[in-house]
This record gives sequence, structure tokens and C-alpha cells, in this order.
Amino acid sequence: MKMTLKVGLIVGREWSFPPAFIEEVNRRDQGVTAEYVKLGAPRMDDPCEYAVIIDRISHEVPFYRTYLKQAALAGCAVVNNPFMWTADDKFFGAALATSLGIAHPKTVVLPNKEYIPGIVHEESLRNLQYPLDWQGIVEYVGLPCILKDAHGGGWKDVYVCRSLEELIHHYDTSGLLTMIVQEFIEWDQFIRCICIGQDKVMPIKYDPKERKYHVEHEHLTPELGQRVIADSLKLVRALGYDMNSMEWAVRDGIPYAIDFMNPAPDMDIYSLTPHYFEWAISAMADMAIDLAKNPRRQVRDLRWDALFTHSREGGGGASTAQDTGPGGGTAFGPGFMGGGGRGEGGGTDPGSGSPSSGSGDPSGAPSGGGEGGGSNAPGGSSHDAQGGSSPIQGAPNSVVDASPAADLEPAADASQPPHGGDERGGVTADGGGPAGSKEGGNGRSAAGEGGRAGEDTSPDAASRSAQEQA
Repeated sequence: MKMTLKVGLIVGREWSFPPAFIEEVNRRDQGVTAEYVKLGAPRMDDPCEYAVIIDRISHEVPFYRTYLKQAALAGCAVVNNPFMWTADDKFFGAALATSLGIAHPKTVVLPNKEYIPGIVHEESLRNLQYPLDWQGIVEYVGLPCILKDAHGGGWKDVYVCRSLEELIHHYDTSGLLTMIVQEFIEWDQFIRCICIGQDKVMPIKYDPKERKYHVEHEHLTPELGQRVIADSLKLVRALGYDMNSMEWAVRDGIPYAIDFMNPAPDMDIYSLTPHYFEWAISAMADMAIDLAKNPRRQVRDLRWDALFTHSREGGGGASTAQDTGPGGGTAFGPGFMGGGGRGEGGGTDPGSGSPSSGSGDPSGAPSGGGEGGGSNAPGGSSHDAQGGSSPIQGAPNSVVDASPAADLEPAADASQPPHGGDERGGVTADGGGPAGSKEGGNGRSAAGEGGRAGEDTSPDAASRSAQEQA
């Protein structure tokens, strides 16, 4: 008798995603079941009963993070990887994006204002320069600028600073936090992408001032969509995140990666809207079932070699976002849904995807070439060619990239507006999608501070000011 594989869910206060995800996995009856994880006092050599654990709250409950590292060691696929999540911060993310040729606001990390007891400033901090060159910092990032916690989220400790004096004032109140100063992006268009499994990307129109998603399927041009999706895939693959949200502020046609350290992205039905909530539930179930049936070594997701050897061997990583430009595009058009999935050794031929413009109509549209619908034009790839229909049908604007998760393209010039170009992996058109709906949660803006799942904090006055100014 074949053993049933188990997917475990670790959650906080969120109420809409957990039961819907569990129900969807169990409804499919594919030899994989989902349930809430229950923990007492785990022992160091305990086996893990779960093939996969979805982690939505360990950033707020350190006990869970400690256990999840042991679970990964025991062979469980933990989403997201607890080792990378622990190591991640916003300054590293800025450097990573730049090394990959992705436009990112200029960013500076600051020494802490205060330190734990036992740190003697004259003796313990001999490696720090003092005083800081505040004028040089402001000349580099410009004014206004954003000051925020390098490890934070949920709009806590985020400030828009319009003068050097204001910047120093807020820094002086930062206490034990490690803060970054970031270029303020006056954006023309704002996009939040839900990224699942390192191959599925759903770009959604988002208004950070209203903190609201909008169901608008043709909010991106094909060229801009190609670039946002290609850059999103580069980042999640480099980070090894199977569940993430990314925010893009578009200025003068260039998408800047404002925030992408969201390993427990908001998936509440009232935030996402029912339309995108259904897509997220289906995509998460696809990913969890695939990981349960096709185990992988968690350490491979870290991709440290891809992160660090690129700048040494390929000469990349030395330029700023203003000196670098669009990575390869993913075939994209409004209303598109890609076929195929992520595999360790598979993928479509490079360049097989063909950008096209779909209808974006949630009621459905026939696949095939032409203005109303698909990418089955010459040079395009079809989900039928991948050996079956797409696992998630009819999600407008969703793109599935079938290339291996390990593929990271070299840096290109991020300072130029998007001009098309296909990325590895095919994209297929599939009209129609789940019925639309709405969910309420935290959002991020050009200050880059959207909410994570499970965060119980509310934006303070300064956070709201930052969002309104973005």
C-alpha cells in the first residue's frame, strides 16, 4: 500500500488562506494530504512526519524557525527555506538585485544608533568610522529619501525624510535597529507580483496609497510585463523562495525592485481579492503537491554559488541600478497563463516563448494565435507541447516559466526602459480565470514596506506618511 504524503502548515492569525489551502490539497486526492502542524518539544533526532511544511509565521515565532531548520535537516522541504530566510535582509537584497542587473533604488546601510549592554563604544566599535558622512549619504541617495529597518516589514519603522536634519532625527530614534537609507522613487505605476514555486508569477495592479489590489488584467504593456516577470523570476530563483511577493515601482518606464523580502506574503482573501486569492490557493497547492512527490535537497535552493561566483567570474555586480539594464524578458501578455512547471532537469528551449497580447478577459477566451488570445503563434510554446494542460487554468496575467529554477541570467542594463525579449521557457494563453474577489491586508509602496502574513502590528503614523508620499 502506497503511503500518503503529508503537507504541514504553520500559521499565525490569518484565517482565509489556511483552511482554503488545506481543503484544496485534500480535495485533489493525489496521494498528498494537508493539515496544521502540531509541535510540542521536538528532539534533535526526531524524524519529520511531513514531506513539506509551509511556514507562514516563523519570522514572529522564533521557536518555529528553530524547529524548521531541524525539519529541513531531516529531509522536509520547508517553504520558505529557513536558512535563507534567516540570512536575508534588505541591504543584501539591494546588492543582489544590482548584481543581477535589476533596477533598484540606491541604498546605504547605517551602523546602529544604539547597542546592547556590554558594548563599550570606544573599545567594541573600533572598526566603525565616526562621524558618519551624512552629507555624502544624502548626495548619493538624494532627497527625499526613505529610512527603514533593514530586517523589518509591515510598515514599521519606515520614514520619508525630506531633509538631512529629518534623516538624522529619525536615525537618532532607531535604537537597536539596523537601518538603511534608500532613494525615494516617485513612481508612475505600481505592481505587486505574487511568486509561487519559482516559476509562477502573477503581476497585480496595486495602489499603495489605498493599500488595495485592483483586478485589471491589462494594466501592463507586454514589454513592461516581460521585464517585471523576468526580473521577479531572477530574484526568487536567486533567493530560493518558493513563496514571495515582490513590489515594483515604475519610473520613466523602468521597473525598480522596491521590496522583495516577503517570504510569508499576504494571502488574505480581502487583500488579494477573491479573484487572485483563488489563483494563489491553486498555485500553492500545485507547488506543495509537487514538492511532496518530487523531493529535493533543501540546500540546493540556496544557490550560494550562483549568487557569489557571478561577480567574481562573470564580472557582474559592480554597477548600480542606474548603470545596468533589462534582463531577458519572459514571454508575456495581459491575460496570459503559462504551461508547464519547474523541474530540475527540464524546461523549454531557450527563446521558445513568444510575447503576445491576450484578452485578459476572466470569462475565458480560446487559445491560439491572434489578438484575442494565445501564444501559439509561430515561435510560441503551448502547454500541450509540455505534455498536458496547465495545472492552473485561466488565470489572467499569470505567467509560468518552465525553465529550471537554477538558471540565472547574467546582469544586463537595467537603466533602459523595457523593449521586449523572450526569456527561457514558454508561455501559453489560456483565457478565463477564477471568479474575482477581494481580501484585505498590508501593502507596500515605494518605501517598500508591505505586510507579511501573520504580522500583528499596524502601521504607525510615520509609516502611513511614508506610504502616502510614495
